[in-house]
Amino acid sequence: MKIFEHSTANNPILKIVFAVLFITFPIIGFIFGMQYQLLVKTSESTSIVVTNINPSTDPTQRSVSASSSSTQTINISKETENWPIYVNRTFNYSFKYPTDWEVFKQTNDDSFMSIRPKGRKNIPITLNVQINSGNLSVDKIINNQVGESHSRQKRIFNNIEWVYYHDDISSYESDKYFTVKGSNYYEVGVSTLLNNKDIPIFEKILSTFQFDYSEGWKTYIHNKFADSPDFKTKKGFTLYYPQGWTLKEDRREAGTTNNYPFPFLNLILSKSNGDFIEIGQGVGGGGFCLFPDQIEYSTFKGMATQYRDFKEIMKNNNIIWRLADWSVINNDWSHQLCEKFDSDMFKVGYMDSTAIGSFKIKVTTPESIAELNEILDKLEIIN
Repeated sequence: MKIFEHSTANNPILKIVFAVLFITFPIIGFIFGMQYQLLVKTSESTSIVVTNINPSTDPTQRSVSASSSSTQTINISKETENWPIYVNRTFNYSFKYPTDWEVFKQTNDDSFMSIRPKGRKNIPITLNVQINSGNLSVDKIINNQVGESHSRQKRIFNNIEWVYYHDDISSYESDKYFTVKGSNYYEVGVSTLLNNKDIPIFEKILSTFQFDYSEGWKTYIHNKFADSPDFKTKKGFTLYYPQGWTLKEDRREAGTTNNYPFPFLNLILSKSNGDFIEIGQGVGGGGFCLFPDQIEYSTFKGMATQYRDFKEIMKNNNIIWRLADWSVINNDWSHQLCEKFDSDMFKVGYMDSTAIGSFKIKVTTPESIAELNEILDKLEIIN
């Protein structure tokens, strides 16, 4: 003890060093603590909770094993932020998927769809919605499929509880995920055809799944203009659009403005960010659309625009649309809507004038793109 007192008492430099350290250490600790709290606060993550469920002969007495519980946390907010959004208004849910994946529907039935990487023929992920007529729990639904003794696990994605099991009984081996909402149950099948590297992608897709009960969609009805001996007008239609979009209509019967001989419609749906969908009747349009699956795609010499990526939309009255990605120089357009038509010029022809008029479209965000797809899917053509 005397040695320490002697050394500090006779060494003024050491005294200064100790004094500086005594003052600065708390300050440095405070700064690092604040930075750590800021980092924790600003980091965004989605928790995926996995819990084993022990089967028993009585499904109401299943116990949760605490020793087998584990929690996985995946930071997905930045990765999925700009993913496209699929919205199913019929069954009130939505999810995001990677830009190099696609949602595939063989029919207009909204209860069943597939999700797969673009260009892949097999279907690794399916989503099926069924009516839960008996108001059954998820456990009882699984019991009806594979029996009470089949093991299963509970996983929580985005605050939605799913129960899944490995189906090695049916001819189509897969993992199946179930959840119940309202009067329906939702079944997601994950095939063993899914590559190991795609499993984390599937988990991120399911981590964006959410039930969306937003209401307030509005309806606009355009009744068909009367035909005249000199002019056959476009069809009428019923348009449904969500909150956040504003509708502006300019509709003129033939001869009502400056004795204009033809009827005219200009309908604009717009958002505050500048996105818009414009439908015109009695205006321009009528150019040819060319797609890679047409034999004339690279050989046609007339006036036509080539498109590469598109989504096909089946409408009533046997009308087929193709919504194509299309970026122009000034970013005034983002998509072009084309309609299939019969022509001697093409084996299968498409034109940018549809049965209800010509479209001009600019949507720039994943939300607007999802709403555009839903608006076009729900639009009803009136004879």
